[in-house]
Amino acid sequence: MSKPPKLPPGLVGELAQWINDTAGKPQPMLALGASIAYVGALASKRYQAIDSTRPNIYCIGVGVSGCGKEHARKQIKRLAAAAGVGEILGGEEVTSDAAIEMELARHDGRLLYMWDEIGHMFGAMKSQRASSSAQKIIPMLMRMSTSSSSTYQGKTYASKEDARTIIDQPHLCLYGTTVPGRLYEGMDSSEMQDGWLGRVLVFESKDDPLRNRKACLDDTIPQSLIDQVRAINDHQPNMDGFGDIAATTACNPTKIPFTVPADEELDMWNAYYHEQKKGSIKAGDGYEALWARGCEIGTKVALIVSVGDGAAAISQEHAQFGCQLFLDRMQDFIKSAKGEVGDSEGERIRKKMYKVIKAGAKNGATLSAITRVSQSINRQQRMNLLRELEDMEHAFGIKNDGRRGETYYSFKHRDPSDFADSAQVSSSES
Repeated sequence: MSKPPKLPPGLVGELAQWINDTAGKPQPMLALGASIAYVGALASKRYQAIDSTRPNIYCIGVGVSGCGKEHARKQIKRLAAAAGVGEILGGEEVTSDAAIEMELARHDGRLLYMWDEIGHMFGAMKSQRASSSAQKIIPMLMRMSTSSSSTYQGKTYASKEDARTIIDQPHLCLYGTTVPGRLYEGMDSSEMQDGWLGRVLVFESKDDPLRNRKACLDDTIPQSLIDQVRAINDHQPNMDGFGDIAATTACNPTKIPFTVPADEELDMWNAYYHEQKKGSIKAGDGYEALWARGCEIGTKVALIVSVGDGAAAISQEHAQFGCQLFLDRMQDFIKSAKGEVGDSEGERIRKKMYKVIKAGAKNGATLSAITRVSQSINRQQRMNLLRELEDMEHAFGIKNDGRRGETYYSFKHRDPSDFADSAQVSSSES
């Protein structure tokens, strides 16, 4: 089982704990990701760090089908309704970048999207059959992530009737869920390098717990959660300007300072992430863009936690939690991506096949098990990919007598010499 994540003080931790306590299938990792995204949306346009860091953040929860991914979304919707702040919740699906732009404008620039099957959505956006508008959704999300402290100037249309959308300091937050295969199968190395995935915190759960039928017998929403949500949402930021209406009503979020120890903590993490980026460049692994925003995302989390904690300043505890969380989530993401992401369909399928072989450990994986994860290709293509694994000295095949038929093993767990007297090493020709 996965080790439960450390929960921070204040609303983020309390909300994550309540979501988990009321879940038929508790998912602490997913509950934390959803809570960070929700409190970030509440704090948007209300608070900022003294260095202009804003609380807009993107989180993705990953877990196998039927593991309980929907529960966090359900409880956040209930809490938002009970507190009377449901207006920050956006639609559960979008069809274009223009739709995001329009919905943000309608919601005064504050929006939380909670999307199910986000991996499928991203895959569809990249499809050659996708509309040009759908293909622009991820670039739109990237633009919005860096527009929270400025004025977003929308598209200029050819028609005079279509006015350009202008949004003052748009704050878009996202919490999406997906199964592992859907998330990784549509990715390629370009997404590791273009900065998109470096803006995302991926909360992956490896657990599929037994359902607790009695977990939801008490579905009461704690009044303390409702009160904290209202307090953050009702906070009135300062207003700038002394002249025209636009200047007078421009939002100037309350600035949260850093304590001296928090400043020192963030300096340390900033240097650490810079070294990680340099190490990736030197290694040529293509992950440098994933580390480039480490301190920025860690500071966002620290700000969100401090607002939820009702603190007058971002403390060392807040800073350490945010930056450590980014490190843990990014290391897990890279580990998963190495075994899943490929630049071609063949490479992605080959990695799936190797994953099955490794999962079999010393028992290996039968050809029928490998076939089940590679049904989109024909037999000859499958055997060619297995031959590639042999050429790369990742795996080898054994032609066994009996019902198991041909079995494949990873070099990590077995050596071909183990079978010298009992089986014939396959060349994957058959």
